[in-house]
Amino acid sequence: MAYANPPDRAGQADRALRILKDGRTHRMKDLMKEGVWPETMTRLVQDGLVLRPAHGYYQINPARFPQLDIGWAPPDHAGRSSPYTDNSDGPSSPSR
Repeated sequence: MAYANPPDRAGQADRALRILKDGRTHRMKDLMKEGVWPETMTRLVQDGLVLRPAHGYYQINPARFPQLDIGWAPPDHAGRSSPYTDNSDGPSSPSR
């Protein structure tokens, strides 16, 4: 598909980062309303600037932008148990 006016990819990346720097999670649908295309977000995720916690949702990577002081960091579960999973040997039975 040929574009009458090719998208400004560098401008899209800047726009996306400016939107995401508020520290919240944003939907792709809302980013597209601001003129940011999915391909731009994919590139930002691949470059490590943006995190994709779920399909269609994006947030800034605070490890790459420590000056933002967002107040949270993505979990580092390497070698640790997750707080969201039960690491017991099996289902727990109620005590009687």
